[in-house]
Amino acid sequence: VAVGIHYILTTTHPLFYLSELSPRVTKEYFKKYKWPEIAENEAFFNKRNKTQYLPVKNWLQNTLPNSIYKQLYNTVNYGYSNPIQRTTYNEWEKVLSSVQEAPIITKFNSTSKQVLLGNDLILEWDIQNSTSVKIDGGIGIVKSNDKIKIKPSKKTTYKLTAENAFGKTEQTIEIEVLPQSKILEFKSKHQKIGFGNTTQLVWNVDNVEKVELNIGGRIELLPNKGEKNINPTEHTNYILITTALDSITKTEKEVTVQVFKKIEIISFQSDFQFVVQSIPITLTWQVENANKIILEDDIGKQIDVTNNSKFVEQIKKDNSYRIRYKNDLFDAVSDKIAINLLENKKEFELNNIL
Repeated sequence: VAVGIHYILTTTHPLFYLSELSPRVTKEYFKKYKWPEIAENEAFFNKRNKTQYLPVKNWLQNTLPNSIYKQLYNTVNYGYSNPIQRTTYNEWEKVLSSVQEAPIITKFNSTSKQVLLGNDLILEWDIQNSTSVKIDGGIGIVKSNDKIKIKPSKKTTYKLTAENAFGKTEQTIEIEVLPQSKILEFKSKHQKIGFGNTTQLVWNVDNVEKVELNIGGRIELLPNKGEKNINPTEHTNYILITTALDSITKTEKEVTVQVFKKIEIISFQSDFQFVVQSIPITLTWQVENANKIILEDDIGKQIDVTNNSKFVEQIKKDNSYRIRYKNDLFDAVSDKIAINLLENKKEFELNNIL
């Protein structure tokens, strides 16, 4: 029965691609392959039917109703040499009767009914008992069971039409295309402020469902456009989060506001005010809120001592020192320290005792 049905469908024997249908060749074939597969360089491949093989195989696997293909597959592969495994007359009657109706669309859906402009989504379908399937909307002829990516540029209706000898079935999906969300503006009027001062966040967004502001993990809902006074006490990151019109896609933009305190000079001193040339002086200092420290003397020398808290030097003549402290907003200058050079050690000791 299976051979006869195959002849009716394709005008060929199921194993037409073998060089001969002898028990020897068919036995060797089924040791290595499952119908309808075969390597075209196989010794028992019928090269005279080479041009016919692939079209027939593709039609069987992609166009023939799956219920018929399944029975042919089982009968040829397992019943060719074992009659017990063959599909019976009654089973063939049920299978053939089932396909003598219009195609059945068991699935036709998309990952979403809305998509942002420029994004893609998946269209998927599954159809039974069809001989031809097409989808309008710029897609065209397709397989009975498949899925593809689509990227519509405007609102589009995709109509699936499945046909066979007994009729056709149609189904549609409408995809709405939404504009992409835009953060037109998000900034702080001041990127750096003094401790205790206030500045403003400014924002303007378009094509969004929701706007949120994340301040250190605390979330606030915002209108699409506005200003907000902020008074941070330390360096703070502000994250604007928008949810697009598809209710899924999020966009973020971050603004950092740095906070600086006024410089506080706690101390600046020398271990000696009078010194002989052989003895070095040690300058020490304490300061808060400075990120740049420059030591200056009357000779015109400037030394960056930012990462230090002391400076040691042997002077060769009277000199004075002061320190300039800076951060991104403020600066401060210490009082001068004068160091006098004495002629001899006794005078140095006397002055220090006094």
